[in-house]
Amino acid sequence: MSSAPTLTVSINPGSDGDSSHRPQNAAYRAKIPPNLYLEKIGTQWMQWRDEAKPGVRYYLDRLPDGYMLFEKPRPSNEKVVDKHLFGHPNHKHFDSPNRFFPHFLHLMNSNGSNIGCPCTVCGGTTLGPGLVSSGVPKAHSKAVTSIKRKWDSLD
Repeated sequence: MSSAPTLTVSINPGSDGDSSHRPQNAAYRAKIPPNLYLEKIGTQWMQWRDEAKPGVRYYLDRLPDGYMLFEKPRPSNEKVVDKHLFGHPNHKHFDSPNRFFPHFLHLMNSNGSNIGCPCTVCGGTTLGPGLVSSGVPKAHSKAVTSIKRKWDSLD
């Protein structure tokens, strides 16, 4: 049985990462390499760009500067290890690649600036009455873009 081909995807320069934002709790250990995020974000980004090929595994070449993955055992069940991505300038962490992807995508499309970022850690972006963007899958991000265009056309 052969394994799926793997491609490394280079990220764009620029980051809002804060390398001083690290966990203070001694229970956290650095997760090097951060394969969970490298693969999931790499795959999501290639899908978002409509460049993903079936049967190919995608990995980012690195996380944006200033970001680092840490893990710690869950207090209620030490057999379960939770992973948290640190480095956000607001000194909040991401608890999953899916929550980080909108922020990552915004960084890749804005030369590393987080101004106007729709991710939940940055606070989301109001699109109109009652509409807030924090979606992560490709379908959601394309739907958000469509809603923004329709909303802007009402002006």
